[in-house]
Amino acid sequence: MALLMRRDPWRVLNQLHHNIDEVFKHNPSSVATNNINSEWVPTVDITEENDKYVLHADIPGVDPKNIDLTIEQGYLTIKGHREKRTSEDKAGYHKTECAYGSFVRRFKLPESVESDSVSAKGEHGVLEIVIPKTQKAEPRKIQVSH
Repeated sequence: MALLMRRDPWRVLNQLHHNIDEVFKHNPSSVATNNINSEWVPTVDITEENDKYVLHADIPGVDPKNIDLTIEQGYLTIKGHREKRTSEDKAGYHKTECAYGSFVRRFKLPESVESDSVSAKGEHGVLEIVIPKTQKAEPRKIQVSH
């Protein structure tokens, strides 16, 4: 016995639309606000350790004085600017692959971080941001009085 199925030419497009809606609904900070007004976007690695989160951003050629880190309303924002290198165009050949200009990266922080103790350092073109976790509250027994 043959089974007939109705062909829906819009099924794939509807599924894609649904998937995009889910991304924005569950984590809007990672997509919608990540590169607002950015001319380029540095790559970032984030690791979680027992007592902290460590973020490494590749920003070669960016002067530390051109980096602005802020924590506001549960978001870590990294802004910066890489100056364009000037070079002489000797034989009419010119090629630029390195991005330059302004960049912005924004990350939603978990509630379990100590935003007052965040530290950052730059070395060899890598920005390292250390975000300590808060101490977990130990469960305690509460006596009920009569």
